[in-house]
Amino acid sequence: MSSADNKTTVRRVFDEVINERHFEVLDELVAPDFVLHSAVLGEVKGGAAYKQSVLALLDTSADLRAMVEDVIGAERDMVVARVTYRGTDTGGFLRG
Repeated sequence: MSSADNKTTVRRVFDEVINERHFEVLDELVAPDFVLHSAVLGEVKGGAAYKQSVLALLDTSADLRAMVEDVIGAERDMVVARVTYRGTDTGGFLRG
C-alpha cells in the first residue's frame, strides 16, 4: 500500500469502525500483524483484540465519537494519527 492508502485506511478505521460501528470492515482494514499504540486503549495486537477493546470502550461510552485531527506519518507500514475522542463515560472506563 502507498502512504496515501495507509492514511485513508486509518481514517476509515476511526470513521467506519468507531463512529459508524461497522465492525465487519475490520477484517478488510486491519492486517493480521496490526499493532495499535494508544493512550486510551494501550497496546493492542491484532484485529480481534482491537475489536474487543473498542467494544469495551463503547460499552462504557455509547455516544463515543473519534475525530481524526491529523494523520502525521505513513512510512513503510506505520501510520501515526492524532485523534480526539468525545463521549460520556457512563461505565467507569477511565476511572480504573
